Amino acid sequence: MKTTIRCSLGILAAIALALAGCGQSGEQQAIGVIGQLGGKIKTDAEDRVVEVDLSHSKVNDAVLGALVFLPHVRTLNLSNTKVTSEGIAPLAGLHDLQTLYLVATEVNDTGLQHLRNLPSLRTLHLGRTQITDSGLSIFKGMSELRTLSLGNTAVTDAGLANFRDLKNLSTLILKHTKVTPAGVQELRHSLPNTHIDR
Repeated sequence: MKTTIRCSLGILAAIALALAGCGQSGEQQAIGVIGQLGGKIKTDAEDRVVEVDLSHSKVNDAVLGALVFLPHVRTLNLSNTKVTSEGIAPLAGLHDLQTLYLVATEVNDTGLQHLRNLPSLRTLHLGRTQITDSGLSIFKGMSELRTLSLGNTAVTDAGLANFRDLKNLSTLILKHTKVTPAGVQELRHSLPNTHIDR
């Protein structure tokens, strides 16, 4: 048991110390940490980790550094955890990431910047976060985004202009925000094929 504890703690040090000790690969250590937190993983036919579910777990910012050892993750769920904007910085290296859940986390506008250059991102859930209009400019370049959920945030009509060029967006969720019917109606002129749920 002591060996297991040392190795799981080693994953945090491994980020800075290039996996010194424990005799396991970074991927093995990352999987071990996720399991100890009660998280779940799924692998593909090549045994690569492609899904990680840490929702409702005690994951923290330090543990998220382990994700650098799982570069093929396509779906990541961090909803209802204490992760912060600073903590999600490692997500910027997950270039295969397609679906991301950050619902009810402490992520704010600053944290959104870490998601700016994720070319594969298709689905993003940001409900019940500290997102405001100020952070929405990152979406101007996310032309492949299909689903975006911003329910229960401080987003207003002023922020909707950032979505006008997202022609591939199929669903935009704006429930319990400060967006008005008039703002939604104006956005529909730019996105006639997008289902906007307010």
